[in-house]
Amino acid sequence: MTLSSAPPLRRGSTPVPIKHQLRREEAVHDDCDWTSGLAGPSPPPISFSLAKDETIASAAEGRPPSEGPFRIALLGQNGVGKSSLAIALAGDLDRTASVDSEGEGYVRTVTVDDEDCTILIYDNWRQDLSALQCEVCVLVFSVTDRRSFHRTAQLRLLLRETQPQTPIILVGNKSDLVRSREVSSQEAFTSATLFDCLYVEMSTSLDHRTVELLESAVRLARGLSPVPPGAYGHDMAGGLEGITHRAKRFLASLVPRYPRERERDGGKFFRQKSRSCHDLGAL
Repeated sequence: MTLSSAPPLRRGSTPVPIKHQLRREEAVHDDCDWTSGLAGPSPPPISFSLAKDETIASAAEGRPPSEGPFRIALLGQNGVGKSSLAIALAGDLDRTASVDSEGEGYVRTVTVDDEDCTILIYDNWRQDLSALQCEVCVLVFSVTDRRSFHRTAQLRLLLRETQPQTPIILVGNKSDLVRSREVSSQEAFTSATLFDCLYVEMSTSLDHRTVELLESAVRLARGLSPVPPGAYGHDMAGGLEGITHRAKRFLASLVPRYPRERERDGGKFFRQKSRSCHDLGAL
């Protein structure tokens, strides 16, 4: 009697081996501040108790509760500036505040579109993504680190599986580091368009586009369009007119332009204006 060496067939009711389940999570587990659900039991997710009538009314209308705080989660690779962004969104200008010990982040009351609301911002999520409960997910990467940009793409795939209805905002941080840029604005904007999410390019250190990001997140939490009336998506993202493009346009305005037939003179304008340093009579 000869035993077959072929692997046994797996029935549809048989669970997938754990090594195959871990293979999908390995791609995004390193250098991230959150863990997969296969690492063991995790503490209960952050949640807020609401009145029963408010919860039922909100669920019936298909919108988040208006009285409760809008939870905004910042996710991404370590070192991309999530903590600084959370402090900036919380309105702490001196940047000395820290996340509390309970992990509930920063609480702030803001006015967007003439309506007041309370928001909760936290960037220290270290639990399973399937247990994440929030109204808006903000995926942060650094434009100076292409690896962090690829991490956000992998993270978006996992979020679409666990929370397909949660709005996502892609944020490119550190746009002020022009010389170290590795991800172009157009590339990031195209990636955000592919995943049907808003892209905002900003600089936390300069407080550039912090207000736009906060207002867009609140509008998405309310179930509205993130872009205000009269604006376009690329204006909010800064993809066509960001810091780099405005700097280039400003520097180009400082240099006079000449017709193409005069370009072969090789800087004749500057040679005519130059003076000899050793001939004081020419000064």
